[in-house]
Amino acid sequence: MFETGRAIKGMNAHKAIEYLEAVIAHKRAVPFFRYNEGVAHHEQGHEWGCPQARWPEKSCKLFIKLLKNALNSASQKPEINADNLIVAHVQCNRAQMFRYRRIHQAHGRVKCYASPPTNVQIVLAEPQTTTKAAQ
Repeated sequence: MFETGRAIKGMNAHKAIEYLEAVIAHKRAVPFFRYNEGVAHHEQGHEWGCPQARWPEKSCKLFIKLLKNALNSASQKPEINADNLIVAHVQCNRAQMFRYRRIHQAHGRVKCYASPPTNVQIVLAEPQTTTKAAQ
């Protein structure tokens, strides 16, 4: 999740959706800068200057769903131009674990079956135009 969010940060929202769909189709890859232990080198990672890359389909589908939801919400407001929005901020945090699920194993043992959930925050904003200061 972290690496996928880092890859789309700063992109236009529509271009980010196109990029994530290309990742799902294995046309482009997501670079792994931080959590890259054991990640193989791929040619598609050189687009970002990072040879270690993967195709995280599950997180890409989630980000596509979130981006489409945010664009739909923005299009309901008349003062916001939904075509100009960029991904200004992405934050992925660990969420509370659900520890009530159990797996029954051999010899009467019981193990905890906990998936690592994540809280994801995406902020879309209009790009700021820079103007020269008056002299």
